[in-house]
Amino acid sequence: MGLTQQQRSDIAEGHPPRIDALGWCRLGARAGLLALALLLCVPLHYLWRLVRIGSPWPRIYLGWAARFAGARATRIGVPLKRDVFYISNHLSWIDILAIAGASGSAFVAKAELARTPVIGWLARINRTVFVSREDRMGVAEQINQLRDALADNWSVTVFPEGTTTDGRSLLPFKTPMLRVLEPPPPGVLVQPVMLDYGAMADEVAWIGVESGIDNARRLLARRGSFPLKVHFLEPFDPRDFPGRKAIAAESRRRIEEALVATLGAPLRPFRYDVAPVRYTARSSAASLPELDQGEKARRAPVWSALADLFLDTDVSLLREADARTLAASPYGIDQIERILLDEVTPAVAWNLRQIAGEWAAFDHLWLAERIVATRVAPGHGKRLERMWDDWLALRDATVRLREGPSLAMAPGSR
Repeated sequence: MGLTQQQRSDIAEGHPPRIDALGWCRLGARAGLLALALLLCVPLHYLWRLVRIGSPWPRIYLGWAARFAGARATRIGVPLKRDVFYISNHLSWIDILAIAGASGSAFVAKAELARTPVIGWLARINRTVFVSREDRMGVAEQINQLRDALADNWSVTVFPEGTTTDGRSLLPFKTPMLRVLEPPPPGVLVQPVMLDYGAMADEVAWIGVESGIDNARRLLARRGSFPLKVHFLEPFDPRDFPGRKAIAAESRRRIEEALVATLGAPLRPFRYDVAPVRYTARSSAASLPELDQGEKARRAPVWSALADLFLDTDVSLLREADARTLAASPYGIDQIERILLDEVTPAVAWNLRQIAGEWAAFDHLWLAERIVATRVAPGHGKRLERMWDDWLALRDATVRLREGPSLAMAPGSR
């Protein structure tokens, strides 16, 4: 049985489902199988490396791990064995297990995966290059790691969407990691890969603000298995599409064409914001009444004060100043809470799942633009547990100030 729309929404917003006793048993059994296979494969891997023989054991283990996690992977098409750059759509950490099991490829994956227990360590054994989407200064070093992985493993897979989606959407392809193909190394071809989880895609997908640990726990505890078809599409010579943008565009065209043919329907816009790759789902905000300039000006200091709750720092240090700002605003405390849930949380909740999120302050102009683009219908916003205690403390501080004899600060100031 798949997830209901409400369950899917709750998970994406960081509210994992409760795991019952049987679920914990399934999780324990699958973890036990992963551990037993690990005890077998890791010593053999290092033995092969010791005698300087190419080790098949990461590929074998990762293929087993995909199966133990519930995936029943089927390979469609012929993967090139060497001198190949795979470019794939991306839904889950299981993608890495399945593609590695089918091809032996090394990977480029988002840095958050490195923090996922067991999976992150296994990915390192397979020479995964972890990319921090915020570390723009580190791109050159990441490309050097990518070149080394390509030379050592003969094949590398990248997920150029820069994040995971739901299997029915395809984000614009980012091109920085394709710089390794400018110019292409001698003899290297590009082979697009399309991953299809069928009707289970929405349940398997790691999207929204769900953490990697919650996603892994949820999938390992679920009942039964799920299909995964790994389509290795026709390769092409990157020299025929000079430049990384042209290579990305051609790869995306082929993957989209295959995905549409499999789904039997056009792709849909992705429903969740992914701020680190600058993707904003605008459909929910587009139908809401527009805020006039006067209302935006009145809300701006409130937005900034509430956004401080999502900073990667000790927000209690900001509480006094933020409480004064909220107390001086023209909004009632319940209305401020709705602004928090319906407007601010959808805009900046992503910052709390980053390895090193914004800690100083969100730019006021950027924040206002983002809130206008991402706000949800009144009453539809949901609270994020990770910041709720801080909000309750800020709410209490605001109420105490309003109950005092006077306010020292002018309305709207911080």
